[in-house]
Amino acid sequence: MLIKDVLSDASAVCTMETYLPDVAQKMAETRSGCVAIVESMSHRNLIGIVTEHDICERAVAKGLNLQRTTAGRVLNSNFKTIGDNVEIEECCRKMIADDIKYLAVLNSKNQCVGLITRDQISNWLPATYSGSFPNPAAEQREPINYTDRIF
Repeated sequence: MLIKDVLSDASAVCTMETYLPDVAQKMAETRSGCVAIVESMSHRNLIGIVTEHDICERAVAKGLNLQRTTAGRVLNSNFKTIGDNVEIEECCRKMIADDIKYLAVLNSKNQCVGLITRDQISNWLPATYSGSFPNPAAEQREPINYTDRIF
């Protein structure tokens, strides 16, 4: 199955001029924690990504007025892309190799058509697929011994 077959119609795409409440609304509508930011909705040239973390760290924590702050102010320009004609399994391998949670999806005209996330992929992977998304943070944690704590 190809990536374009699993992308939802309500793609998580906004422009740099989109205000953060509208970006958050788009995240809620698409049930995703990130949105692709494009130059314009007609050209769809990818500029960056805005995640829930970006909004919290670059706007909320700095006391910015969310009603007047745009996606362009908090966007993250460190992102990876993948073509929409790529197989889901290849996308999964790329996410694991690069240890990333989402990829911006580009069509054959190099236009951003949305984002694909680990959650979306895990819902579409065949039951026979033997790969999985590792959680390096969970593997490195030491168990907490609560009996040593004094309350």
